[in-house]
Amino acid sequence: MKLFKPVLLICAAYAMLSACATQDSHGPSDSASMTNESSADKLQPKNTTKSDLAPPIIVNSKAEQAIPARPFTPETLYALLVAELAVQRNRLDVTLGQYTQQAHITRDTGVVSRANRIAKFMNAKQATLDTALLWLEIEPDSIEAHQTAAATLINFGRYNDALEHIDHLLTQKVAVNFDYLVNSARQLNADKKLALSVEFKKLTAKHPNHPKSWFTYAILMQLTGNLEQALSATEKSLALNPEYVSAKITKGKLLASTQKPSEGLKYLARSVKRHPEHVRLRVVYAQQLISSGEITKAQKEFAFLVKQSPQDGNLILSLSLLYLKEDLVDEAELYLKKLLPLNQRVDEANFHLARIYQRKDNPELALKHLDRIQSGSLLLNARIQTASILFSQGDIEGGRASLANDRALMPQDEVQLYLSESDLLAKQGLYTEALSVINFALEQHPENNTILYSRAMVSEKLGRIDQLEIDLRNIISEEPNNAAALNALGYTLADRTNRHAEALQYITQAMALTPGDPAIIDSMGWVQYRLGNLDEAIKLLREAIVLLPDPEVAAHLGEVLWVAGQQEEATRIWTEALENKKDSKILKQVMNKFIP
Repeated sequence: MKLFKPVLLICAAYAMLSACATQDSHGPSDSASMTNESSADKLQPKNTTKSDLAPPIIVNSKAEQAIPARPFTPETLYALLVAELAVQRNRLDVTLGQYTQQAHITRDTGVVSRANRIAKFMNAKQATLDTALLWLEIEPDSIEAHQTAAATLINFGRYNDALEHIDHLLTQKVAVNFDYLVNSARQLNADKKLALSVEFKKLTAKHPNHPKSWFTYAILMQLTGNLEQALSATEKSLALNPEYVSAKITKGKLLASTQKPSEGLKYLARSVKRHPEHVRLRVVYAQQLISSGEITKAQKEFAFLVKQSPQDGNLILSLSLLYLKEDLVDEAELYLKKLLPLNQRVDEANFHLARIYQRKDNPELALKHLDRIQSGSLLLNARIQTASILFSQGDIEGGRASLANDRALMPQDEVQLYLSESDLLAKQGLYTEALSVINFALEQHPENNTILYSRAMVSEKLGRIDQLEIDLRNIISEEPNNAAALNALGYTLADRTNRHAEALQYITQAMALTPGDPAIIDSMGWVQYRLGNLDEAIKLLREAIVLLPDPEVAAHLGEVLWVAGQQEEATRIWTEALENKKDSKILKQVMNKFIP
């Protein structure tokens, strides 16, 4: 390769960098002005888009003051030309290194600002912060430098320092976007959220006439759980800007959260009338209607939104899922079909249409829609559902062959596919075959405790309590806080052995780990029954059935009530549960046991 002479490189560099410095000094102060061409596309690395960058904290700003370009030394020109050539070769690491070094050497505003924008584009956080702070040393009133410093300091969790830069921006009457601060705050623990809200309150006191700062303080208060103060701050924001729709949305939700759901709904309804075209406001209103049980009104709101935005796939999907939730299958089908020609949310549409056609006893059409899902997050579920339909049709071999083929094509999901095959076989009562699949899966993945847990469950169905106990104890020895394994071992010992005191220990441990789990509450009720503590058992099982209206819980509660002399209530509970689950074997067994 022929090399350029250094003097020619320097001349070329001078011409290029002079233009570059001039643009950075006089041009727009946004990150799109990163080169002396029309866009920053040449700085864009592979597989990266501008949308990957952190959102600016500035909404809009005035152009920076023009800074005259200064002459560079030959060494600087050469270094910067190397940096520019590195852009052509997609070596932005070299570009950033050269620009950052020369930024500190030259302290030239054009070089410093360009180094900062390159660092920001590359999401190089430390370099972004360093060059932003250097920029402010040279140009203390630079709006872009303050906004970049604030955003990056927030990213580093240095909120007090960030708020100093935000304070400067507010003082300069710059429109500030606080979303970056709020999104970062959501990731904090409770103590840090509270500390940030305390510091931010000082900012609102210093800038009491800024509606967005009051609204941001309201969100921070909401994140700390202080809903009353959040509501008060929202009111102050709306007093300063009565048409602030985001604040209206938050006020409506806060009213609903502060034990005033009817007031929240009324307020949101009035706001929707005031801003009928605001999509997010109407969506939130519809969601609150759903939470209040006013499904018909919610459907009307979503239908209005879809009519208003007939090309919005997200809205159409939301409405269809709402109909599905309310068991309005035909309406859900109608809206899901609208997504297909729009080519939006197609995988979700196909997946839910398959569910609908299963319910309509049309497995062929269900399989057709599932087959259309060829990639994405729903692919695994679609493949498992395909096998499930084949199993339900009695095509066991076809279902197993489908899963075997999927394992070959989707090795990353092999474990889940083995577990699904075993589960589908077990549901058909083919426990020996299910165990064989699990044993083979364990040979491939001997350290996988999820597979081991599955084998314990299948072993229980085969009456192999010894194998169940071995597997669950192995899991607990490696994961002493595995509540599912502790509960399964405790329940099985209570149900299938006379080791009730030992069972109580395991279930107590599980309950301490997940105190609100209805399955564990059911186990505790059952072991109390086996220990002869009927009143405590009834109390626990009543709590469990409210949380989990499951046939097994109903069977347990009914049995304890029957033994306690409350046969009429026991019969009612069994009968009602059987109406909801007509094929429940456990309910039929317990009723045959006690009812002549």
